[in-house]
Amino acid sequence: MKLGSESASGAFSGPRLTAVACAAMAVVAVVPSIADGAALQHSVVVQRFGGDANFNGYGPGTPGTGDVPATLSAVPLFFDEFSQGTGTATRYQTIALPTVVGSGTGARAVTDYYRNDYLTGYMSLSADGQFLVTTGYNSAVGTADPAGSGTGTDPRRPLALLDMDGTLTTNVTYRWSSSTAQRSVAAPSIDKYYIVTDSSAQGTRFTERTGSTNIAQQTPSNSAGRIHAAAHRVVRIFENRLFLSTGSTASGGPGLLLVDGPGLPTASTSTAFSLGVTPFAVTASSSPEGFYMLDATDGVGFGGTNLDTAYVALSDAGTNPATAGLQKWTYDGSSWSLAYTLARNTGFHGVDFAGFDSNGDAILYATTGYTQDINGSIQNFLLRVVDDGAAFSWTTAATSPLNTYFRGVSVVPEPGAASVLLLAGMSLLVRRRGGAN
Repeated sequence: MKLGSESASGAFSGPRLTAVACAAMAVVAVVPSIADGAALQHSVVVQRFGGDANFNGYGPGTPGTGDVPATLSAVPLFFDEFSQGTGTATRYQTIALPTVVGSGTGARAVTDYYRNDYLTGYMSLSADGQFLVTTGYNSAVGTADPAGSGTGTDPRRPLALLDMDGTLTTNVTYRWSSSTAQRSVAAPSIDKYYIVTDSSAQGTRFTERTGSTNIAQQTPSNSAGRIHAAAHRVVRIFENRLFLSTGSTASGGPGLLLVDGPGLPTASTSTAFSLGVTPFAVTASSSPEGFYMLDATDGVGFGGTNLDTAYVALSDAGTNPATAGLQKWTYDGSSWSLAYTLARNTGFHGVDFAGFDSNGDAILYATTGYTQDINGSIQNFLLRVVDDGAAFSWTTAATSPLNTYFRGVSVVPEPGAASVLLLAGMSLLVRRRGGAN
């Protein structure tokens, strides 16, 4: 079933195609916003580390931003919105996340580590298609080690929520150990969140807003809200089920993990839910980060879902470049197998699905690892990747400013299409035209 196509200009038309089953939308009051942008278009949004709202970077020839930040210091974060389609993307707008440290129930700063190995910054589109969400630290720009000493006496962490109308809020917070870094966040709806940490003790957490308060989890205890006590990478929701990527053999990887169902876990203990079967193990010694799951073949599905195809970003550039790349995996009803890989020495970080072109080929957007020149300056790229069922091809959609980098990427629904996602329990399944891949 094909629900949309790409026009001659390369822009995708028709509703956004996602493989999620959504909970009913929670209706909440609009809270005061900061640094609002224009309404988001049918576009691609990436989370950028460092630079400024004018898309400037750091170093020689980059106005206004000053010297390159110290490694592992806090830098500002930005949502860069780009057009979809073939060729170089147009930057529609850049929305700056706040950098002023807040307290109480007010807006918070949302900054993050520069050039870190914690693999942070994986923003995502909520399962109901209503907002983008990321997380960071309530720390001033330039703070050393914002997850540790940088948080001082305030271990509360902010969530940044960007509505489709461009409204940005950062006064929703959660709390746990001040020394734990968070990696990614996924939201079923406006008041529920799954957050991945880099700590096997803290694990992957579920937290939610209660009543009218914007404060989510109150206690930093290891057991409160913990879904599983293991260090994971990226969390995503497909068909109302929770998936995680992990690079740890102790956590069942490296590969993707499906949390036991049915439905989404909300338990506040570490024993109520355990990790279910492993969908597949990617190449040995690899480092899976972002991923996307979809239904491409009728009558085939994994683990009680209809999902049979996975795109997995591997970020092994630093230690194992031979296994770095973007992989496609398929499920035949009994086992997963690797179809092919878009090899890239720098690796990949984020990946999202944008629909099908006029040939029925899947379109993806992915962020690469960063390159480094002889002067030590870094940049990375947003790629538009096409899967024709036999191999990947790609073009560069955007390049980060000097000494900044992209990480998480999300495809924004076409205006009006997100309402399709608000039907409780409804699955909107994607299938490549022509049946099996």
